[in-house]
Amino acid sequence: MLVGSMAGFLSGVTGVGGGVFLVPQLVLFGWASARRAAGISAPFILFNSVAGFAGTLLAGQQIAPGTGSYAVRAIIGAMLGTSIGQRWMPERAIRFVLAAILLFAGTRLLLRSGS
Repeated sequence: MLVGSMAGFLSGVTGVGGGVFLVPQLVLFGWASARRAAGISAPFILFNSVAGFAGTLLAGQQIAPGTGSYAVRAIIGAMLGTSIGQRWMPERAIRFVLAAILLFAGTRLLLRSGS
């Protein structure tokens, strides 16, 4: 619970998806393989996204046009990616993709902090 809470908190503070924090922790602590961590993170990310959306609405902020369409497409993409990752990608490839996503997210966060 503590790891999930910390990942959610860091996600909210930084504006980066919670899976970027959760998945590496699961793999690092040896709680799950990269394949299993990717599968475990999907419900966490969905819940985190719904909570963020609810917080936006409760704060009285306006939702950007096209948000619904974007959300549906993100869910479809997540389902396709999960199917591919779980069925056809070797563990090594999943680790490579995870590292690339972390590198991208970290670089983006650092570049955004400078502006």
